[in-house]
Amino acid sequence: MLKVQTTPKLLVMTFSQATITLHQTSQTPPPPQCSKKQFLCLLLSLDESIISWSRTGQANEIKEILTNPKTKESFNINHADGVGNTAIHYAVQMGNIDCLRLLAPVKGLSINRRNNIDGDTPLHKAVKYEADPLLALEMTKVLIKYGGDTRIENNYQQLPIHIAPKTNPELRKYILLATATLNTPKSLLVSNESSDEEDGGSDSE
Repeated sequence: MLKVQTTPKLLVMTFSQATITLHQTSQTPPPPQCSKKQFLCLLLSLDESIISWSRTGQANEIKEILTNPKTKESFNINHADGVGNTAIHYAVQMGNIDCLRLLAPVKGLSINRRNNIDGDTPLHKAVKYEADPLLALEMTKVLIKYGGDTRIENNYQQLPIHIAPKTNPELRKYILLATATLNTPKSLLVSNESSDEEDGGSDSE
């Protein structure tokens, strides 16, 4: 039995024993078909759905959207909610690294986008994650691998290193090394890599 109750800006839909609260927006276009995602994708745009799934850790749903030829080009990966958080902000904030690993390589992702409230990038969110220091480090590594910039300040002039817990020295070390790499001219990096290869070759002789 399907029951629908509406209020001006909120739609609550009860289906079987599952209750889903969905926020409607007039600015998003009707969503494309979403294969097996039943009523959720019928009422939410793909943009909103991906944010919701990133927040709740539903990596399988995100993977299906990203790999389905009918939907993988039909959403805005940089869509933000009212406070300026994107799907990748929420994936990191909630410690959902499987979602993060799916989202980070998506073409066109603004991985350094700042939200509206604190001006935090996803990298700021990652270093703030104190529930699991190892997970915080792994999320930081994923973000930096795909272009996360450790030199961006939030609204409080804080770099990620400023808010990285001192109780997580491995995380702080990784951020400092990443910052040093970003501040090193590419020509010098290439030169150093060539020197290392030559030194390695002479040692083997």
